[in-house]
Amino acid sequence: MTYLESRSPSSSSYTASTRGLFARFRLTRVVRERGGALGMSVGLGVFLLMLALYVGLRVYNHSQDAVADKLVETIMAKEQEIDPDKLKAILLLDSRFKNVRVLLKNHIISSRIFALLENNTFPQTSYSSFSFDSKKGTVDLGGLTTSFALLARQIAQFEQAGDAVSAVSFGNPDKTEKGVKFTIMLTLKPQFYKL
Repeated sequence: MTYLESRSPSSSSYTASTRGLFARFRLTRVVRERGGALGMSVGLGVFLLMLALYVGLRVYNHSQDAVADKLVETIMAKEQEIDPDKLKAILLLDSRFKNVRVLLKNHIISSRIFALLENNTFPQTSYSSFSFDSKKGTVDLGGLTTSFALLARQIAQFEQAGDAVSAVSFGNPDKTEKGVKFTIMLTLKPQFYKL
């Protein structure tokens, strides 16, 4: 058998190989068509989903713009209802309230400090110097009393003023011919001397 005869359509090997080739071609074509249809369906579904999402967001954005426009109109109408003189008075009053708040926050109630000294000082004790440091909350007193025993009682008296005084310290006691000179430092609680 010659080469051409072996390749002729009547030959069995040519027919089998040709059938196999056509069968593979048909199978590939079917897979492509079905796969293409599946891919096309998925792509179309994703496209429609994105289109629906886009349209939904546009509608939502439009409704939010309408709400914002309505609020702006309401604000403008309310602004026109306000009397300019009353608005100035309100702003001035607000400014004054802010200033008062700042002043009260840092305000020192010195009358409480003097009342503390008056109520807790023995008659035999007198003060020759007084200084108050509002940042530290300390009162420095220099004074004179009749004896060391009375100085000890005076210190104990200040220590018992626990609602106002957090610490008491003393220094430089010195016996003189007029009595006992001393210095006392009272550390006050902030809520006692500030509003």
